[in-house]
Amino acid sequence: MRVAARVSPRHASTPRVRAPAPRTKADAFCRPRDPPTHARANPRYRRTLIRAPIALVASPASPRSPRSSALRKPQRVSLDDNRSSTIAKFKLGQRVAPPAGLRAAQQRSNRRGEQRPRQHQLPLPFPFTWGGARRGAGRKRSERGNTPHLPRPRHRATEPVHVTLRARFAPLRSQHVFPSVRLALLRAGRRYADSFRLLHFSVQHDHLHLIVEANDKRSLSSGIRSIAIRVARYVNDLLSRRGPLWADRFHSRALKTPREVRNALVYVLANFRKHARRTPRKGIDPFSSGVWFNGWREWRPHSGVSPPLAAGPRGLLNAGRGDAAAPIVSAARSWLVNVGWRRRGLIGLSESPAR
Repeated sequence: MRVAARVSPRHASTPRVRAPAPRTKADAFCRPRDPPTHARANPRYRRTLIRAPIALVASPASPRSPRSSALRKPQRVSLDDNRSSTIAKFKLGQRVAPPAGLRAAQQRSNRRGEQRPRQHQLPLPFPFTWGGARRGAGRKRSERGNTPHLPRPRHRATEPVHVTLRARFAPLRSQHVFPSVRLALLRAGRRYADSFRLLHFSVQHDHLHLIVEANDKRSLSSGIRSIAIRVARYVNDLLSRRGPLWADRFHSRALKTPREVRNALVYVLANFRKHARRTPRKGIDPFSSGVWFNGWREWRPHSGVSPPLAAGPRGLLNAGRGDAAAPIVSAARSWLVNVGWRRRGLIGLSESPAR
């Protein structure tokens, strides 16, 4: 092994080891060269020699692989204070353990070259199912059941429709809220007067019942949407609240026979008797369109006699914002509403729907 050490002038007492002349190309490659003249005169180069003197060590070539010594890179060894003893140990055929700092650096370089273990994905227990609804997903079901999101059936202009709108807010049936609902129904019914007509209505604690006519399916949806939007805006404006008012889509049912029309009229106009805790007295519901209905057996709207109200103050029907005495409902055009249901008999003031 051939050793060459470069020692700074600071350690002039340390003996310098000279490497013999190279015998082969491999020895010439491993032999350290002296720095050039301009490098010796550079003060930065001198400080480098003083701070970190090094020794280049070349391992002997193996007889089986003559080119191994030429391909092997020389090691940089930091010399400590005992440089003379360290250099003396580098003799031919001997192996000297490198200093601690070099050993740690070699270990770090070896770790960088090693391949890190691959990450293994942990198995997750997936249920073997064919899909379906997740637990707790989707629209929450109410006690009554929500209206399914299915296409609306085909509508005919000769068939009236019974519509139900359920609200999140209650009570709609109060002296404070009903005038706003009444005004909203009046203005919404006038918007599509040619294609949509509001025949009868009834305001209950948390829902509305309507009987309407429409020329086609699109006119029916537009008219009911207009009523729902106006009522929601008027009630929210009155109560200074925000957010949706209706809890679900409107429920509709086409009335195709005279008996169905008569039963729907009794259900809408006398619906307050179904929800009453006590049996109300004989009369008309003031929170409905019963005062404009001409199918009562005991009373007629144009008879000159005041309507017999079952409950509520008399001034409630005329309460409003500007349109006080204007009728809310429109005249029917279908045969079922004008003539057909009367063949089953007129409706009494004490008649109530089946519970």
